Amino acid sequence: MMSKIIHRYRVMVGVVDHQVHPAGRVVHVSADRGGKDDVVEVWVEHEADAGKVLPSPGGIFLNVYGTGIPIPDNAGDHVGSCCSGPFVWHVYARREDR
Repeated sequence: MMSKIIHRYRVMVGVVDHQVHPAGRVVHVSADRGGKDDVVEVWVEHEADAGKVLPSPGGIFLNVYGTGIPIPDNAGDHVGSCCSGPFVWHVYARREDR
């Protein structure tokens, strides 16, 4: 039976193109629950069958930018922002099908 499942991913600030495979849809962004100012948590919804994520071509690439930092044209779509300590982080997702 087809369903959906959500998984949490921890993305470090400064890591370029954190890949999430298979592709999915970002549903929530939050500061790290462990209190690390340089980590953002991202929840991604995936297609599933019997609780297991279904394979799909490609993936999504996540990047985190601070307020005032230039964002490249190929960063993808803004999917959420969060406050962490003195910082405000902005998460962008780019989908690539392969």
